[in-house]
Amino acid sequence: MGAQLPLTAAVMEMMQALRADGLGTADHSALACYYEKLAKVEVTR
Repeated sequence: MGAQLPLTAAVMEMMQALRADGLGTADHSALACYYEKLAKVEVTR
């Protein structure tokens, strides 16, 4: 088809980073960890 999928590439990059950090099998909360690391902040309860 040749359709560009920029979001797919971004999600794949995110998943590879999570896997490298040992969070490859974590649930959706791992996404928060990804953005925390990216922003250099820690979200607390």
